Amino acid sequence: MTSAEIESLYREHGGRLTALAWRILRSLEDAREVCQETFARLLRSSRDGAEIVRPAAWISRTAINLSVERLRKRRPPPARAGPAPTPESETRRIVDEAVRALPERQRIVFLLRHEQGMPVAEIAEALGVAPSTIGVHLTRALRALQERLGPRLKETT
Repeated sequence: MTSAEIESLYREHGGRLTALAWRILRSLEDAREVCQETFARLLRSSRDGAEIVRPAAWISRTAINLSVERLRKRRPPPARAGPAPTPESETRRIVDEAVRALPERQRIVFLLRHEQGMPVAEIAEALGVAPSTIGVHLTRALRALQERLGPRLKETT
């Protein structure tokens, strides 16, 4: 790939990759660093002569892997005091907590599909698994969220 092609990819996908990393990491600074590192690796791989057949899938997979790697190294953030929660913010907090409690692969697949709107085939390609495997992870994630959220959401209404 040429530098111009990589620049074009960045213009087309940089915002999406940053948003994807943010959904996993919940830190804009970290998400931006993941996006930057993803494109730096793409440039290095291209200069080393690697043939990247599907660059959009390659950068998605790299960004996901880098985000998960950062997440594993990170310590839980300290609790912050803030304004009194509204019913909407409390519901969002409960949902976010339930999503964070999902096993890693289910959480990533769920976020890619439902937060990023990625098609199952693209998720499968980015993660290097069969589309049917993505379907299994989505089904398990949704079932776990229904079990976890059913009683909790009734409490807030």
